[in-house]
Amino acid sequence: MTEKYALVRKAPNAVEKAAPAAKRILSDMVADALALRRKRVFEVAICGYYDGLDEYLISYIQGKLTGKSDVQCNCFTYKEELLTAAADKSFDLFFVFLNPDLPSRIGKTNVLEFLADLKKKFHTPIFIISNFNIAHTYHQYVSSLIEAGADAFFSMPFDIEDLELALTACGAFAKTA
Repeated sequence: MTEKYALVRKAPNAVEKAAPAAKRILSDMVADALALRRKRVFEVAICGYYDGLDEYLISYIQGKLTGKSDVQCNCFTYKEELLTAAADKSFDLFFVFLNPDLPSRIGKTNVLEFLADLKKKFHTPIFIISNFNIAHTYHQYVSSLIEAGADAFFSMPFDIEDLELALTACGAFAKTA
């Protein structure tokens, strides 16, 4: 019976030499993939810019998504700017400020057509915020906005709890889970 014991260790082959580095590289790739998953960017588009409210909305959304996603706000004064940007990037949430300047800011297309186009093309939650209270005076118009594609309508001032309920109801944060 011959036993084969080497007095000197044999030199490692190429696979044995590469194994620790391969494990380290694979481990780094998994860590990077997990980091990308955690660092998802939640894209918000705001059309018909209203000074100050956009910062408040983004701050609120950032607070809701802390640890889940980074929040990126994209403000557009004109409808064309929004549609051009949306062709190259996907948005998770749209806010449209409906104010006396809106018809001139969104171009010749009326608001209802604009909302219908947004919803049809992007299937993304759309929230309308108005700086004047048309909900009581023009209830039929608000209903038309909802039918055209808006997920919720808010007249300023509005309760943040109502916004939170609407965001939850339309599943705006579902992609961040």
